[in-house]
Amino acid sequence: MNVATGGPAGDGDAYLQITSVSGNGPGTRLVVFNSTQWAGDYMAAGITAISMDVDNLGATDLELRLSIATQTSAAPTDRAVSSVAIPLLAGSGWTTVQFPIDPGDLTALAGSVANALAGAS
Repeated sequence: MNVATGGPAGDGDAYLQITSVSGNGPGTRLVVFNSTQWAGDYMAAGITAISMDVDNLGATDLELRLSIATQTSAAPTDRAVSSVAIPLLAGSGWTTVQFPIDPGDLTALAGSVANALAGAS
């Protein structure tokens, strides 16, 4: 949901509010896809980290990871995920987190880390 005000810059700063539920199956993991704006060759562009402002509005501490994938069919051919999670405490308030994305900072879940970074889609 697009919330019109209350983002990290305060009044008038919109933010994206996303929610997941506990358990197993669909909706139990917080996942956001953006196959247009975030697509590209991160390695050639020299991108070594991705930063974002986050706020845990829930009552449960979270562990955040970033996933980067090359999607050429129904399932990713290459998928890499943060090797180390970033903790976000319940009721954290707005916090800037930075996910390092050098190949050594990621673990391949499918294919290779290098291919996922070179063809993020």
